[in-house]
Amino acid sequence: MKIEEIDYEKGYVRLVIESEDDLWILSMYVEEDDIVSMRTLRDVSIEGSVKKRIPMKLSLKVKKIEFQSFSGRLRIRGVIIEGPETYGLKGSYHTFSVDIGSRIEIYKKEGFIDKEFFNKLLEISNRGRKALLIALDYDEYCVQLIQGQGMRVLSEGSFPMISKSDVNSITEFDTRLRDLAIEIIKYVESYDPVAIVIGSPGGLSQKLVEKINMLRKDLRIYIDSISIGGCSGVEELVRRGVVRKIFETYSEVRAREIFEEYMRLLIKDPDKVASGVENVHILSNIGALDKIVLIDSFLRDNIEIREKILEILRNAVSKKTEFVIISDDSEIGLKIKSIGGIIGILRFSIDINSIKNVSKS
Repeated sequence: MKIEEIDYEKGYVRLVIESEDDLWILSMYVEEDDIVSMRTLRDVSIEGSVKKRIPMKLSLKVKKIEFQSFSGRLRIRGVIIEGPETYGLKGSYHTFSVDIGSRIEIYKKEGFIDKEFFNKLLEISNRGRKALLIALDYDEYCVQLIQGQGMRVLSEGSFPMISKSDVNSITEFDTRLRDLAIEIIKYVESYDPVAIVIGSPGGLSQKLVEKINMLRKDLRIYIDSISIGGCSGVEELVRRGVVRKIFETYSEVRAREIFEEYMRLLIKDPDKVASGVENVHILSNIGALDKIVLIDSFLRDNIEIREKILEILRNAVSKKTEFVIISDDSEIGLKIKSIGGIIGILRFSIDINSIKNVSKS
């Protein structure tokens, strides 16, 4: 995300979208009643009856934000408050389709920009790099893309059965491995990942690397050892050291680690974990939280929930609490959604019910 101009005191920012992750971040930042301006296409009547789609700059008072994960589509719908006077558009509804390359201006409804919170979102945006994870064995393979909003399966399939006594089967397997290398190169060209991580039992991953290097020698490829191939192998790959080191700033990986810690503590010391907006909100107000993971749809929820979430995040920034925002349709996001959409790990054990009782009294 490229910031072209920003005025924290006046609540104004002009920026350029540079990636799909930027669209995801923007969907969390823009909220109802903000003013958003950008160039767009609008159908207008010419000379009374003829309609023509023409380019123009409009300003909308935002009513709805819709982001579709992994489709690269962000739609901002609102009421036109400023535009060409000729066409009488004020008061009508319009929808901006925000894409990579779009230049957009935002005027926050509060009249100022929360600098710490905005910079934290920028930090998330800047770390939203992409990488390919491939897990294979002699039976199957799986290719997944990891980026800021989670993980996505790009392809999966099986290999032909190989027999040492059958030369044709060995040749067929080698051909399929080369086809997989070609497929990976196409994904590299489409998604521009910063790294490729390949895992397999034995030396199969090295054979795939050799096939890839025959096509491209400029790629950053890491190899790790796993017990199985396929998408289950990718899950194992994520949990292993080399992936953790490479992707330690990626939200999917970090969210997974915090979730696993949460599950361990839930059994060992349940007073050191919390879930649900109400509980996490109370604990954030007293600075008791060490780590938080939440689903991104909360930031597009109804006003009451959204305001509580924003307060939680502002408390996290001021009290040095680590927080991770994850797409609610990612694997970890779905698990967290099932237990309230937000989890917290405390700095020390607290009986949340006793705090609630004190608050009521």
